Amino acid sequence: MPQNQGANWLFSRAFLFSVPVLLLQIYVTAFEREGLLLASGNVVGRDFVNYWVGGSNALKGLAESLFVFENYLVLLREAFGSGINNHNWSYPPHFLLLAAPFGAMPYLLGLFCWSVAGMLCYLTACLRKAWRLDDFLILALAPACMSALFAGQNGLFTAALLLGGLRLGAKRPVLAGICFGLLTIKPQLGLLLPFALLASRQWTVIASACITAAAAICLSGLVFGFETWWLYVTETWPFQTEIMKNGPGLYYMMATVFMSLRVFGMDPDMALLAHLPFTLMAVGVVIWAFSQKHNRALQQVILIGATFVATPYGFYYDMPVMAFAALLLARHLEETGRPVQVYLLPVTVWLLPSFGEPMSMFFLPLGPLFTLSFLGLAVHALYLANQPAKRNAVPAPIAQQA
Repeated sequence: MPQNQGANWLFSRAFLFSVPVLLLQIYVTAFEREGLLLASGNVVGRDFVNYWVGGSNALKGLAESLFVFENYLVLLREAFGSGINNHNWSYPPHFLLLAAPFGAMPYLLGLFCWSVAGMLCYLTACLRKAWRLDDFLILALAPACMSALFAGQNGLFTAALLLGGLRLGAKRPVLAGICFGLLTIKPQLGLLLPFALLASRQWTVIASACITAAAAICLSGLVFGFETWWLYVTETWPFQTEIMKNGPGLYYMMATVFMSLRVFGMDPDMALLAHLPFTLMAVGVVIWAFSQKHNRALQQVILIGATFVATPYGFYYDMPVMAFAALLLARHLEETGRPVQVYLLPVTVWLLPSFGEPMSMFFLPLGPLFTLSFLGLAVHALYLANQPAKRNAVPAPIAQQA
C-alpha cells in the first residue's frame, strides 16, 4: 500500500460530502438562467463581472469611473442590463493590470480563460515532486477551488502568488518577492508575511517585494491615471469597509471570528475589538514558527492557517491556499505515524467551504473553530518536529520549497 493512501482515502471520501453542493452549483448555472442572467440576479461567473467590467472599461480610458460606486453601477448596467444585482469595484488600481487582458475578450471567453489560467497557476504553485495525480485531484476538486470557480473569483490566483512566494524564497528570493509584491492586489492575504519574512531574515525577498509593489503601483498610475489611487483611498476603501462591516449577506461567507460575531448580531466595532486578540495571537505564532530552523513545510502551513485566523475578511472562495495547507499537514501527520483521528481535522478544513456558509445561515458559524484548531494542530506538529532536531540545527531560509 502506498504511504499516502490513508490521507488520500479520507480526502476522497470527504469530497463525496461536497458533491451535492457542486451539483447544485452546476444546475443553477446551467438551467436557472435566461441568457447570462441567473434567477438570483447574478450573472454566470458572478463576481467575474467586476473583473470584466473593470478591465474592459479601463482599456477604454474609463478607469476612474470604477472607483465611484454610482458611476460603476452605470457601467455595470450598460453591460448586463438593469436586472443584474448590484456589484462594486473593491480592488486597488494595480488589480486592473491583471483584469485588463480578460476585459479585452468577450465575456464568456474571458470567464473561461480566467478560470483555466487561475487553476493552472494554482496547481503549478502547489507542485511537489513526491505528489501523484490523485494529490492534484484533491487540490483541484477542493470545495474552495470550486467555490472560486463558480464565483468567478480570484482565490486561485492569490493562492498561487502566496504559495509561489513561500516555495521560491530559498532558491529564487527575487522571484519570491515578486510574488509577494503582486499579492498586494488582495492585501489581507499577505497580512502576516512581513512578520514571517522579518523573523526569518529574508532581506532579499523583502526588498524584492517592496520594489515590486511600488513598481505595480507606479505602473498602474501611469497606465490608468494616478487619480485612480486617490479615488481608491477616498471613495472605494471607505465604501468597501462599510459593506464589510455592515453587509449582512457577507457574514455567512467567511470563516473569521469577526464575521461569526456579526452573525450573532454583535456591533461591528465590538466584533473587531473581540477579533483583535486572535490577530495578535496569529502574529505571535507566525514569528515563533518562522524563527525555527526546521520543517519549512509546517512553517508554510502555520502561516497560511494563521492568515485566516488573523484577517477579519477571508472568504471561503479565498481558501484554495488552505486546501494546499490541509493536504500538506495531513501528509505530515500521516508520515509521522499520527492516528487517523488526528488528521481528520485538516480533512475537515479542506471540506469547510462546502458546509461553512449554510451552517452560518443556521446560526452555527463554526468556521473559526476549525481554523483555530487547524492552526493549533500545525503549531503542535512543528513543536514536535523540532524536538529531535535541536542538537543539529542548521540555519536555513524558511521559505525554501517544501
